[in-house]
Amino acid sequence: MPQFGNTKVRLSAPIGGNRREDLMGTGYDDLDTYGHIIKFDHPITKLEIYHGALVDGIRVTYNTRNGPIEVMHGAQAHDYAPYVVELRGTEYIDRITGVWGRSMYDGQGDQVHEITFKIHDSNTGLDRHTQTMGNGSWMVPETRQDFLVTGKLAGFAGQADNQLGHVGLNMIQFYTEMS
Repeated sequence: MPQFGNTKVRLSAPIGGNRREDLMGTGYDDLDTYGHIIKFDHPITKLEIYHGALVDGIRVTYNTRNGPIEVMHGAQAHDYAPYVVELRGTEYIDRITGVWGRSMYDGQGDQVHEITFKIHDSNTGLDRHTQTMGNGSWMVPETRQDFLVTGKLAGFAGQADNQLGHVGLNMIQFYTEMS
């Protein structure tokens, strides 16, 4: 298990993938890149999720010793505004649920078709949920795979093509803190 200072993290199973190699994009591992400067007491301050029929891309803002760092994974579909999740200093994401499976369009492979985040406030003890992003309308129904990731979200890894107009988030994994 990777460790950053006193913070131990685990990496979820890969979600998505199996796309044509020329469209998969490049691999990324945010904790490998930024883990040495992330403030793990409040690692993520903002998410912007680009979605339509499926999840096209996610922009994450990390809270680091060097100030906020924004990282884009996947496509920034410019024909609609992203869903924005702002996290207060006492809030963190502690549950991610969603659906992935084969896209009905040739060459798109397995994609994240729906995703929802649960946000916990450590000060009040209250939870809130995002809307479900993506609607599953492009998924081949018999390939449906539900996923659940629990634990304080600390970062992302995967494979994405940031140059595409849509459908750029090709495989994603979630780093969560171990208690």
